Amino acid sequence: MQPRQETRSPILWRVQVRAENGLRSFGHMIDLSAGGCCIEAEDKPPRIKSRILVRPDGLDGFAAQVQWVRGRQFGAAFDRPIYGPVLDHFVRKHAALAPYVSLGALG
Repeated sequence: MQPRQETRSPILWRVQVRAENGLRSFGHMIDLSAGGCCIEAEDKPPRIKSRILVRPDGLDGFAAQVQWVRGRQFGAAFDRPIYGPVLDHFVRKHAALAPYVSLGALG
């Protein structure tokens, strides 16, 4: 695992995660940067080095690879970085709820 290159912004955004084998799971993206994110899975997270598609509510999705797993949380590195102004929009739109929600209450 390489050191993180970018600062991640705390957010709260419901996501669907599709693994290479087609299995789908759900969770919440809890932080985001241009190059990746952290997701809290509702169930078992994918394995390290797994290829996944992260589909936030309302979007087509981001191809990514799982970099680390800790409990139900995992870090994903996107294949292509999110364009700066688009990232800023996502953070503004989904950051408002983040400080007020306890992840324990989500699942």
